[in-house]
Amino acid sequence: MGELRNTDGKKGIPNARVKLSRELPKLPEKKHSKQEITTIKLSKETKTRLEKLRIYKRESYDEIVQSILNLLNTCRADPEKARIQLIKIDRERKKLG
Repeated sequence: MGELRNTDGKKGIPNARVKLSRELPKLPEKKHSKQEITTIKLSKETKTRLEKLRIYKRESYDEIVQSILNLLNTCRADPEKARIQLIKIDRERKKLG
């Protein structure tokens, strides 16, 4: 790591006019997947029901809906496997309170 110098070239606490020799690394931009984002209208009751299905606190509504759809597809193909998934989800929710 390089030394910081005042604008007059002396070592010490730099003043506001100091230009650092290295730029700070840029943080990566938060990128969404290539899928477009849309807005849907939900009744308050539906929103409340979705919130109750959260497995963890910061789970998005999109993640909740995707989980429901995946579970329904599993249920069509293999009802027993879907039942096992539901039991696992229920256990996870109970752990998190």
